[in-house]
Amino acid sequence: MEANSVPERDPPHPLRFEIRGLQRFANRATNITKPREIAHYSHDEDHGYTEDESGIRYYWPTHVGVSLVEGVETWKHYEDKEDPHLEYLLKNIINKEKSTGEKIQADFVCFRGMMTNFLITPFSRFADCDMLATLHHGTIYIQENFESKRHRNKRPNLVPRPHELSQEQLQYGGYKFETLSLVSEIPSDPSTFMDRRYTETVSNYAQHCSIISTAIGSSKLILAGEVDGLSAPKTGDPSAIPWVELKTTASLSSHGFTKNRDTVAFERKLLKFWAQSYLLGVPKIIVGFRNKTGLLVRIQEFKTMEIPGIVNRSSKVWNGADCVRFTDAFLGFLKDSIKGEGVWSIKRTQDWLEVVRVEETGTGSILSQEFLDWRAGVTGKEEEKEVQREEEKEGSKGEETSREAIMMAMATE
Repeated sequence: MEANSVPERDPPHPLRFEIRGLQRFANRATNITKPREIAHYSHDEDHGYTEDESGIRYYWPTHVGVSLVEGVETWKHYEDKEDPHLEYLLKNIINKEKSTGEKIQADFVCFRGMMTNFLITPFSRFADCDMLATLHHGTIYIQENFESKRHRNKRPNLVPRPHELSQEQLQYGGYKFETLSLVSEIPSDPSTFMDRRYTETVSNYAQHCSIISTAIGSSKLILAGEVDGLSAPKTGDPSAIPWVELKTTASLSSHGFTKNRDTVAFERKLLKFWAQSYLLGVPKIIVGFRNKTGLLVRIQEFKTMEIPGIVNRSSKVWNGADCVRFTDAFLGFLKDSIKGEGVWSIKRTQDWLEVVRVEETGTGSILSQEFLDWRAGVTGKEEEKEVQREEEKEGSKGEETSREAIMMAMATE
């Protein structure tokens, strides 16, 4: 080593959680608490943030036979150009705490997509586990690794084979199905409105997000996720909102080996459909099946809670109970691993989920300054209240002691 040179530091050693060997969780009793909506927000047609329900839409079935690829050249496709972090979710937590005067307590706060990836990891090689996390006042906040995602998105799409739809057309088709199937209000003249939907420009700028409180085992969660629409107006019960999730997929063959192959592929896809809706408390998933040219050929409704049973009676390519038990164990592992200040990376490498500290201090912009300032004030008030309670207790003890002394004095006179 040269004189005055600084020795290189060894890279931090990752903490590892094995994905294989699900039988080790077989006797783990794990429950998921029914999700309960605690807040919401919308994005308008310009993707501007509004803390209201203006982005809610209603499911109004479209007709079979329409094209899901027509109009792709006019698609208004919104993608984040900069890392959004947890900004809108944290804004809602602040405003909720301001309105109720109570601090929202949780072990984990994140968008639904992060928890979905944990849930499907045991049975999916494509679960996108590349995240960043930080611990603040007892809560672990998790967000997507935006730079990693941006790097992945720069990779060229696979060139479709002749007579196959492109990746852009497939993605567009999902939003087209939503445009054809959702309305901002239930129309008084359905026939007129249906005609208008067929020529409407497809856009994903406007959205509505639900924020829910739930728990997996002993881990309390606050999750936020985009919801497609409602099958009926809200009833006022935050634990029983009739959300619907819309999905598209290739139609299934009805012949021999191809039928079996297509069924297995579809039931693998049902894993993510189920996990996304299960976590947010969405009771119904509506799937539009398209043919090779992009025409909608069939629409089928699935009850979210029945999907694991459908797969178990058929291909058995995944097991919902194993997914829940695995996630419960992994969340416990995260609570034991992420300690103290700094930023941590959560990443999948082959058969492991690895957790490693990548920044020694701070929150790495995962938490906004507005949220940090707000929570500092909330914590200060809580400490003041605790001191006041302790002083009141001491005062009560002092009064009791004085009363006892007076009684003793009176007794000896």
